[in-house]
Amino acid sequence: MGIEIRGSIIAALHDSKDLDRVLKSNAKTVFLLSGELTSIEEKVRLLQNHNKEVFLHVDLVKGLGSDPEGVMYTAKYIKPDGIITTRGQLVVAGRDYGLKSIQRIFALDSRALSKSIKSIEASRPDAIEVLPGLLPKVIAELRILFDIPIITGGLISSRQEAVDVLRSGANAVSTSNVDLW
Repeated sequence: MGIEIRGSIIAALHDSKDLDRVLKSNAKTVFLLSGELTSIEEKVRLLQNHNKEVFLHVDLVKGLGSDPEGVMYTAKYIKPDGIITTRGQLVVAGRDYGLKSIQRIFALDSRALSKSIKSIEASRPDAIEVLPGLLPKVIAELRILFDIPIITGGLISSRQEAVDVLRSGANAVSTSNVDLW
């Protein structure tokens, strides 16, 4: 399946109050990082109708189980372009149900990074999102290990920081900083 990164800045939408800003932004891809099962489908449709590629963080949607059944429901009814998850088994379920999958990892220390690398090898996501995003050394290491897109997110607050991580090998930056969208 694979993921084509559509732009170097990805709008990471935490709060519905910023929905209008996302719709008017130049961001081609949106990470939906919150929501409720009762309204998430409507948000996905709205964004897609504005030509935004939408990835839903299935671990963070209230009322949606963080299990393969939740991924099946997401694929069948919500229909985002893909999912984001920290769980390898949900990456596999996403692929099984025809969704592009981004595995989010937290590179907090060498042990967490080692566990994440093993999980990525087992689940084979379409892309990796590394948090926090200001880790050029980790991004460069992952670039050597995996031939899939790498997205960074978290703690990126300036255009220069975004440029720096892109130069270190990231394909894109996800940010909730509306000024960078």
